[in-house]
Amino acid sequence: MTESNMTYEEANEQLALIVERKQALDTSFRQAKFLISNKEGENEDNDSSERQESLIICAIKAIDLLTYINGVSKLQQEKYKIEIGISTIKPSVWTVECEDLIIQGNITIQDFEFFCIVNLEKCTFEGAVCCTNIRFHEGVCFNKCTFIDSAIFNETEFYGDAKFEGAIFKSRAEFEQVDFLYKSFFSNCIFQGSTSFIYSKFSDEAIFRNAHFNENATFEETQFSQQVIFSHAVFSNQGNFEHVTFKSEVDFTCAVIEDFASFNETQFFGRARFNKIKFSHVANFNDATFKYDAIFEKSNFNHLAHFWKVQFKSTVLFTGAEFHDASNFQKVNFENKASFDDAIFSGQTFFSDSTFHSSASYVNSSFLNIVDFGSCKFYGAPLFHGAKLHQGSSFFSSKFFASNENLTNKNHWTNDDRLAFRTLKLLMAGLRAQQEEAMFFALELKVQRTVEYQPRLKPPRLGHPFLWLISLFYDNVSAYGQSPSRAMWSFLLWNTLFSSLFYCLEKWGHALWAKNICLFQYCLGLSSQEPIANVSDALRETKSILSESPTLTLALQNIFNPLALLSEKSLVTSSSGWVLALSLLQSIGSLAILALLFLAIRARFQKGSSGSGGS
Repeated sequence: MTESNMTYEEANEQLALIVERKQALDTSFRQAKFLISNKEGENEDNDSSERQESLIICAIKAIDLLTYINGVSKLQQEKYKIEIGISTIKPSVWTVECEDLIIQGNITIQDFEFFCIVNLEKCTFEGAVCCTNIRFHEGVCFNKCTFIDSAIFNETEFYGDAKFEGAIFKSRAEFEQVDFLYKSFFSNCIFQGSTSFIYSKFSDEAIFRNAHFNENATFEETQFSQQVIFSHAVFSNQGNFEHVTFKSEVDFTCAVIEDFASFNETQFFGRARFNKIKFSHVANFNDATFKYDAIFEKSNFNHLAHFWKVQFKSTVLFTGAEFHDASNFQKVNFENKASFDDAIFSGQTFFSDSTFHSSASYVNSSFLNIVDFGSCKFYGAPLFHGAKLHQGSSFFSSKFFASNENLTNKNHWTNDDRLAFRTLKLLMAGLRAQQEEAMFFALELKVQRTVEYQPRLKPPRLGHPFLWLISLFYDNVSAYGQSPSRAMWSFLLWNTLFSSLFYCLEKWGHALWAKNICLFQYCLGLSSQEPIANVSDALRETKSILSESPTLTLALQNIFNPLALLSEKSLVTSSSGWVLALSLLQSIGSLAILALLFLAIRARFQKGSSGSGGS
């Protein structure tokens, strides 16, 4: 007869028999216990009866314990099948109470399922514990247990809470390929041997608060689906978190990693807290991804800190952090606010080829060694107010864009950006870094043109149109005196444009005049019967190339001898007032561009910094 076909009375009879068998197992379990002396307290002098009683504790052989737990678990399974088949009876779960025992001998369990709650709190396992491919369908408690030999729980599944709080693992501890489907508690655990959680999965909250790992601790390829807490944990040796996936918040506040710490290619999908963490050795976060806030406030890096090609998708805070050795932030992508305020960089620091898509703040930070921001991209001016820069600081080939320029919102500069560039200009002047000083001065002027001078329609503002045009011309021609090559190309382009214009007017003037007689004859004063430039008799007698090309001669005269336009002894003269006006415009533009070219050359090759009084 199957359980589903049982009547209520038959089910009660079967349950009564199961209870009797359970009681028989309990009796056998109590009889299997025996008293032994607590060797740790034998040499201590204490005559009190209470102390004498504490010297005698219960013990059990491993085989007897396994027989009892195995028997109760099978009865639990039979009981559950009967109770679930009768809707009027609510299934209940037994608890195997085996706490505060010394368990002698090795425990080896494979391919087994526990259907009851197992409570082994405060037990001491003298032999090795090897549980592989085990299923705990209910909760299991190893709180304050002591594992003298190796403890192996590989390929185990915990369908209830896994409690190991305060447990002491004196030898190797392995939890490889384990599924923690409910909460797992490892707070205040002491792992004296090597520890491995590789390829394990934590589906619920995992707590390692104040845990101590005396040897290598490996969490490689582990997945944490809910909150993980490692606050105040101590790793006396290496801590390996490579390729780990944290799908929710992770907390390493006040943790200490004494040896090599590796978070290479780790994925942080929730907030990552590393406040006040101490890395005593190398800290590697290469290729890691932080999808949410990354908080390293007041963290301490005593050795190399590597953040190469890290992706910070949200806010990152290194406020008050201390880097006592070299730090590498090369090719990092900061997609949101990045704050290094009050940070101290004692070793060489590299931010080269990184991109700051939002605010980058180094307010009151101190760079006591070389820092390289070469080839960086800043969207918005970086803040260095109150910062201290080393003389080896470099912003070579860095590019600065208005904030949100690469996003969907309209890009814009603000007055805060102007002040930020002014601060950097003064810092570079103090270091006599003339090129960087000129670069930030140019950026300051560029922002000032946009913020103060530029006329606007929304909101309406007149601005300063004349100053805006001068600043725009200065920027486009020579990048505010930074680029002699741009000034040279501007000079060539400007005069080539006018030379071409004069040539076209002479070459196709007749056809244009025929179609637009009013415009060219009456408005511009041009005639198809006359050239736009008249060659002087003295030049015509030379029979040189200049005499045969009056438009070319006119353009060259405007460049090298602009005063000849108003002289009777000029080589060529304009045939109309409009041609004369164009010639004057070419001459004035050429002189202005030449002046900016000479200033750019001087600024590029002068000694020292104008801001520091260098000669």
